[in-house]
Amino acid sequence: MRDWSKIRVYLYALDPQSVLEGVVAAGKVEADELPGDVADRVLALFDHPDAQVRAEAVRALGVHWRLRRALNPIAEVVNRDDDASVQLYAIGALGIIGYEHPNLRCFASKALAGIVLNGKFGDYQRMVAYVELLRVEGRIDFKEYMRRDRDIPARLEVFEIDRPWVEELANQDCSRASGSGERQ
Repeated sequence: MRDWSKIRVYLYALDPQSVLEGVVAAGKVEADELPGDVADRVLALFDHPDAQVRAEAVRALGVHWRLRRALNPIAEVVNRDDDASVQLYAIGALGIIGYEHPNLRCFASKALAGIVLNGKFGDYQRMVAYVELLRVEGRIDFKEYMRRDRDIPARLEVFEIDRPWVEELANQDCSRASGSGERQ
């Protein structure tokens, strides 16, 4: 049983190490077991000055808790944060949320496709986003996902990308999709 009151103390601490301890102490938990104020506080950490705190906040909400309502904030973080570790956790979180919540697939795929096409991101981030996109869209199974994730090349030029397909996903209209990134 988690002591949420203790975790809250850590999450509201001023020093980054205590905040990190709070995020880690929360651990893996089902989204419906997560107190709303804890999720809100971790979302607020997306603006923390310490990149490690931002990365762990993204990882907690997207990878561990798979919180549906975190999709849009995570997509915003990946586009505004210049830290590579924050970007990579955000890309992975977009893939996990999009894969785990089929009603959010359009939104996650659109965000991932935008990353693949955006030269602002490094080659590695763009290739990871492409592998996540392939999985979200059902083009590869888990075994192939793990192989591709492990064998990402050093340069984007040697990585095969179906650019017309990615452009189509980046430009898709998600207004008719059955969900949004706003709900838990």
